Amino acid sequence: MQGGGVKESRLYDLLGVAPDASEEDIKKAYRKLARQLHPDKNQGNPEIEEKFKEVSTAYEVLSDGEKRRLYDRFGEEGLREGGGGDDFPFPGWPFGGGGRGGGRRREKKAEDIAQALEVTLEDLYNGKSFQAPLERQVLCDLCQGRGTKSQAGGTKCNTCRGRGICVGIVQLAPGLVTHQEHICPECRGQGEIIKAADRCGKCKGEKVVEESKMIEVHVDKGMRHNQKITFSGEGNQLPDHANGDVLIVLKMKPHPRFQRGSGRARGGRDESDLMMELDISLLQALTGFTLPVTHLDGRLLLLKSQPQQIIKPGDVKEIPGEGMPTYKRPFDKGLLILKFNIVFPSTITPDQIQLLHHALPSPDSKAETDAEVKRRREAGEHVEEIYLQDYNPERRKSGHGGREAYNSDSDEEHEGGGPGIGCAQQ
Repeated sequence: MQGGGVKESRLYDLLGVAPDASEEDIKKAYRKLARQLHPDKNQGNPEIEEKFKEVSTAYEVLSDGEKRRLYDRFGEEGLREGGGGDDFPFPGWPFGGGGRGGGRRREKKAEDIAQALEVTLEDLYNGKSFQAPLERQVLCDLCQGRGTKSQAGGTKCNTCRGRGICVGIVQLAPGLVTHQEHICPECRGQGEIIKAADRCGKCKGEKVVEESKMIEVHVDKGMRHNQKITFSGEGNQLPDHANGDVLIVLKMKPHPRFQRGSGRARGGRDESDLMMELDISLLQALTGFTLPVTHLDGRLLLLKSQPQQIIKPGDVKEIPGEGMPTYKRPFDKGLLILKFNIVFPSTITPDQIQLLHHALPSPDSKAETDAEVKRRREAGEHVEEIYLQDYNPERRKSGHGGREAYNSDSDEEHEGGGPGIGCAQQ
């Protein structure tokens, strides 16, 4: 409950409640008045409509604890100063566009322009400058943004009172409404009316014209996919507005050999890391290798395995300092991370098998397997040798596979008129 020592009481008086009224009392009073003053019940009565707006305004302030405290202490003037100025949607409205406790009024700004720029991983590694085309709206140089031939300019729009937007009332529920803004249909958001005879011959009264230009975009080393480069004040222009900005959004094209880390925030590797996969032969995996790799700056790197080092399928190695440059710290580079795939030979000769048996140690399990087979055979058990085949997923789709022998036996029985399910004999 609010205290009684308030600076002003007009908003409380509009709702017919005391300054120390509870939130529930304020809500009940507003709902009662909203039903009585609703525009649907009082069509064609501008005085009642204005009263309804003021009551709705009072409720919007007094139902919000922070706004109510500001009003109780400083009155409507305090709300105006805290809310951003005197540009209110209708008389008696205590807030401007600045929000709660906004202080100084925020300057209006023309619309920003955002456009994509395709870059390669090489561009992000080495840095590069681009000439990018830009289409924007600028103030008409013939009328200096007035939209008129005369120096006087247009006349203030009476429908929106020069604001360019109108406020409508939207009912959310019985007894509960809100205000909704929309572009003024009379002046199309301009806030003023320009007579056809006085319209500027160049901009036709629009106050702005289209302009095409080129801007130079510097892509620095280490920049990343989706990073924005901002050109402040280079965007669209409107009268009595700050210029909009131009936002260039970098879009990295996929690279055929290297991948960049997606960032730890996304659960991936660091953005300064580079990854690539390398295919090596089985011989190289066992005996060592020297592989040439051309880096993103054109340098040739000779990648060498450690002496007597064996590379296994899926092994991952790293080279510090050969990853991506760090943005704004280009000499600080991440890791080059290498994942190895082993390419096995498709065939092998008996002589090569013998050489491998002599060169490579036999697995311990072979002796155990031979002993187990010998024991079972001596015991009279059946040991079946089965040769492996390549897996063919289409075999199962076509109805063949492990059931072939069973199905063929069943077919033979039925083909000869053997015992199966047939017709009953009369």
